[in-house]
Amino acid sequence: MEGEAMKEQLFTLVNQTDISQITDEQLSYMLANLGNPNPILQDEIIFTLFVRAFEEEVFTLSQKQTIVEYLLANNCLYKGLGQTSDLTLLRSFTALVLSLAIDNDAKTTFLTDNLRKELLKAGQAYVFLENDWRSYDPDKGYIHALAHGSDLLASCFAHPSCQYDQQLLTKL
Repeated sequence: MEGEAMKEQLFTLVNQTDISQITDEQLSYMLANLGNPNPILQDEIIFTLFVRAFEEEVFTLSQKQTIVEYLLANNCLYKGLGQTSDLTLLRSFTALVLSLAIDNDAKTTFLTDNLRKELLKAGQAYVFLENDWRSYDPDKGYIHALAHGSDLLASCFAHPSCQYDQQLLTKL
């Protein structure tokens, strides 16, 4: 499905009272556009769908695993680190989605032990590495990498399997 058609499909989905499913094709589009600089697409449609799908248990077990695997394997949390660019949007919204995932895993275990360890380690490290502190851009919307990284860090520390990295805690 082409980009505009998928965007319209997701817009319709986000406005539904009850979301029964998110297809793998929709999820692929959402992941590929997580850092899109269009604030309507990125925040009001894609991120809102991630929140609702995790909170309403719409994602399948396989889809939840795919989300975490995709974001970690594609280094989305660290892409363009050290630069002030649109890639900050990808890092920032990756942190938020991973925060949703780790919170969901704490309630309904879906991650493998290795994937959980990798996610918890990445979540604890990211906030200390991010250096783009922009908050709001009138053209791109909320960036908030530091705040979203802090959300991820808090979710990691709240997870029952989290083993605190003492070296990182000394930076707090």
